[in-house]
Amino acid sequence: MRVEQNLICNHCSLCCTHCPYGNPMGDDYYPDCLDDGGERVIHIITGGEPLESKSLNSWIQALANAKSPFRIATAGFVPLRGWTNRLRSNPWFLGFNMGTDLLT
Repeated sequence: MRVEQNLICNHCSLCCTHCPYGNPMGDDYYPDCLDDGGERVIHIITGGEPLESKSLNSWIQALANAKSPFRIATAGFVPLRGWTNRLRSNPWFLGFNMGTDLLT
């Protein structure tokens, strides 16, 4: 089993000065082929801030269609309640990875 990071955007409105993605405007990247070659892969959806990305829904759908487990890496400043309620029934969602940038 391996873990693969998937950068889905290059922007984040938190704008931490040390972060290369600290810009409220940027690009969103959409999934193309998610063929893991038969190997079990856990995908980490990351960015910028993936919870602000217009492409997040496309990634969630593509990973569910591919039956690929995934986590979402977030700085934790976007409210999680709506996302948690929505993702709770997705059997491929493994939870959130929380960053510490918000604390600094």
